[in-house]
Amino acid sequence: MSENKNLDELQKKVKSCIQSKEPVTCINQTIRFANENDIDGIDLLELSIQERVNNNYDIAYVYTLASVQFLDNGEKAQAYHNAALIETSTGDENKAEDHYRIALELSPEYIRAHYNYAGLLDKLGRTDEAEKHYKKAKSLEANI
Repeated sequence: MSENKNLDELQKKVKSCIQSKEPVTCINQTIRFANENDIDGIDLLELSIQERVNNNYDIAYVYTLASVQFLDNGEKAQAYHNAALIETSTGDENKAEDHYRIALELSPEYIRAHYNYAGLLDKLGRTDEAEKHYKKAKSLEANI
């Protein structure tokens, strides 16, 4: 990860922003700060995962969507998958579905995204679609 001082400062800025502004504003500020302080997309994605695990979904969401600006397709797929997990946790199934689809477009063999998307589809009562993704994930696992 990038220098801790910069990451600490970024975390303070994001927490302050989340309390007073719209997420899009915070995402843009995070991108700007990352560019100015040599913080890369992997750093942002790692912060996002850390915040999601700690149930700090607003902060995790900002880091996730900011990280997309810096990542290649495979890593972008991870970021969109993380966004979908956050949205599923906060009850925004429509956005979660959009982000699972993007993750799988970027990385069609992303096993965890297939499993988690299948879980969401199951929850939404779309069992036929869910079954396709469960089968795809199991097929991909068998080829590892």
